[in-house]
Amino acid sequence: MNAFLELRKQARARRDTLVKDAREEYRTTLVKIATLEHRITGRQAAKPSTLTSRIHSVIPTEGTFTTEDITTALEALEPGVVWRRATIDNAIGGLRRKGLIRRISKAKSSVNGLASRAVYTRVDSDVAPIPFEGMTLPDVIHDVLKGKSLNRTELTMALIDAGYRTSMTRKGLRDHVGRLLRADKRFSKSGDRWGVVS
Repeated sequence: MNAFLELRKQARARRDTLVKDAREEYRTTLVKIATLEHRITGRQAAKPSTLTSRIHSVIPTEGTFTTEDITTALEALEPGVVWRRATIDNAIGGLRRKGLIRRISKAKSSVNGLASRAVYTRVDSDVAPIPFEGMTLPDVIHDVLKGKSLNRTELTMALIDAGYRTSMTRKGLRDHVGRLLRADKRFSKSGDRWGVVS
């Protein structure tokens, strides 16, 4: 049995090394692309004065981006500067509050260490909004449950069918929905069925 555990441990270590190498290669490639883009487009000539304006200047005009993409573009724009992730995250939050960018999906952590980053886009880009974007789960439940009478399982399936995205298991989501239903005064229960209070 211990031999199998050791093999699994070695496989995980190999996977982690490959992922780390792939991320580093990706980062290096993005720096090269950003450097080439700045050289061709000439965007590097006028350096913005504040961090927020620097970040705004490297945000792609179309498509989506992550904080890692922004960090890479900033490193290409000003190679000698150390860009701290927390500072960039705060500045991106400020741009969201100003209504200049929107978050497409939240960052998700994973047990195996392979986390996905939050994905953003400019407000004026053609990226289609995801269902229930920017809404809290109780608000989504309210929208889905309006005019209906469903039990927790039916409601959970209705949420998923309506396009609600989550990293929770269906059982975990169902349990969480039950807690939210009991805690929110907008919902009432009759038997095992829930509805919206009129």
